[in-house]
Amino acid sequence: HLYVTLYNGEDQFRFNKNNDDTGGADYQNSSSTIRWNHTFGTKAFLNTTLASSKYNYNAHASLSQEEYWNSKIENAFAKSELTLYHSQDLTLKYGLKLSTYQFEPGIYHAPTYTSAIAPIQSGELVLYGNADQQLTSRLKLNYGLRLTSWRNSGRTEVYEFDEQYNPTLVNYGEKETSFSHTSLEPRLALSYKLKELNYLKASYDRTSQYLNLINNSLSPFNYFEVWLPASKNIKPQSANIYNLSYIRVSKKETYKMQGDVFFKQMNNLIGYIDHAFLMNNPLVEGELRQGEGSSYGLELNVTKQKGRITGQLGYTLARSFVLFDDLNNGVSYRSNYDRPHTLFLNLLMKANDRWEISTNVILASGLPITTPSGFYYYQGQQIPQYNTRNNQRLPLYQRMDVAATYRLNKLHQRFTHYVNFSIMNVLAHQNPMYVYFNKYENAQGELVIPVDATNNQQLTAATKYVYGFLPSVSYHFKF
Repeated sequence: HLYVTLYNGEDQFRFNKNNDDTGGADYQNSSSTIRWNHTFGTKAFLNTTLASSKYNYNAHASLSQEEYWNSKIENAFAKSELTLYHSQDLTLKYGLKLSTYQFEPGIYHAPTYTSAIAPIQSGELVLYGNADQQLTSRLKLNYGLRLTSWRNSGRTEVYEFDEQYNPTLVNYGEKETSFSHTSLEPRLALSYKLKELNYLKASYDRTSQYLNLINNSLSPFNYFEVWLPASKNIKPQSANIYNLSYIRVSKKETYKMQGDVFFKQMNNLIGYIDHAFLMNNPLVEGELRQGEGSSYGLELNVTKQKGRITGQLGYTLARSFVLFDDLNNGVSYRSNYDRPHTLFLNLLMKANDRWEISTNVILASGLPITTPSGFYYYQGQQIPQYNTRNNQRLPLYQRMDVAATYRLNKLHQRFTHYVNFSIMNVLAHQNPMYVYFNKYENAQGELVIPVDATNNQQLTAATKYVYGFLPSVSYHFKF
């Protein structure tokens, strides 16, 4: 079998669509994939993929003045995976992946000048093997090992920092390597059948991450991005993940109940110094600090797998904390992704042979944000002071989506085509995307900050929303 996939998409965000003097962002993604599957007899299966992708991002300070920040990533890779069905009780997988990356972390365009952070070329080699083995009638074992090797090479300029973060500019030639790193990533999973349709599972995974999104924000959303690979200044991030699951399936396999507890220990996470300067800064890596993190939690869900109405009801209790020696006075604090409670419901109803109706409901704790704890004046300027990071939260996140799918063809025809109607956030609940503290002009003509206690203003931090509700229509044709 030969598969060809092409994709191109673009998204735009504007602070004020009727005013070109305000900012916004553009996100452009394109990708192409050729995949070849081949079966060798009954015991071997080969899956080979060639792919390329490009991500192009613009952050506009002013649309009318053509002043913007641009960041790009281009990626191409070749991957081949061989599956061997050794026996009824043993399946083996072996894989190889070669990737190249071209980073343009940031170019600042203004009417009178242009400046840029030096581009970086990277390559990655991945080798892996995995075995899925039935040891006994009750015990199943999955184990594997993944080797990743990352390298930054080619002509570039790199600022290297000492322990006091004093920079030294180092130039690398076309055939020189500025950074390399190799990681071993083992994984192990055990599944034990307690009795009929009851299972206990335990797993361990170690993962590595070499690509980093740099955005220093007081709120979870930030329309400014810098993408950087691991380097001498940015150690690769890694995580050790532990999971324990209990699964129970009803006798007729109509219902499935599952409970999970998990713990994740993370290394070399990225944080930012106070008032970090990221845009148009060739010394941007000196604004970063690295530390440790951990997350843990409980997940419970019930799935109805059969019948006219199917769906899933789930609840997650999860916490996430980070610790940096040089940030937040060396005290642990909630990470940007700390979301203690999440409750969701997914339902799908087959009304008849042609109509399917679905709904999705989610309630979740708001993500953490950092708000000022006070203000002071310096040289006549009003300055916010931040004592504790992620000290407050956005409001409760609420969303309900509905969709209906109508199949246009009759059953058992050679081709299938259908129309999908959907509305995201059908109740138009305004979920804040971020909170900001801007100055405004009061009745006396003075510029003040809404939460400035020195002039007795009520706490009225400004919020921004993405949309109320989002309708869409799509047509699908399969042959």
